[in-house]
Amino acid sequence: MNKIVAIIVALFFAQAVSAQNDKKNFEPKTKTEHILFAIAAIEHDSDLVAALAYINEAISEDPNNYFSYAVRGNIYLLQKEYYLALEDFYRILSANPDDISSLLARAKCWYYLKDYESALKDLNEAISLEPFDGDVYLWRSKVKKVLGDNVGAEADAKIYQKMNE
Repeated sequence: MNKIVAIIVALFFAQAVSAQNDKKNFEPKTKTEHILFAIAAIEHDSDLVAALAYINEAISEDPNNYFSYAVRGNIYLLQKEYYLALEDFYRILSANPDDISSLLARAKCWYYLKDYESALKDLNEAISLEPFDGDVYLWRSKVKKVLGDNVGAEADAKIYQKMNE
């Protein structure tokens, strides 16, 4: 399912980039275009300020679209605005507690805020839901190392390596 969503987002992204290249003054008009422009600003231009403006507009148009909150949460994460990111990931997880991406992103926020126990809790939950996501093991390895569990950190690092061979 995540692969299908990624493919759809990639297609919309390509369409938005194409539209931007065809018309220099093209401005987004719909919620979907705002989301796509936000993603394009992150991926293509690395302009997090523009990305945040676009995604906030998308959220104002549809405050129940959790994908928009995920995009904004990740923008906040890139901006090192961890508490703002946490708010968005909590919002998503309150509606969909099985959202692996949001659990991982929230764990990253906890890690950077040095709340390693909360990070570990989210990572363990993510692994219980999706045991084949190597990135979750990589981050859990980092958390375990900080917590002094070197054996556990090494084991998770090995799992990550095997999944990425």
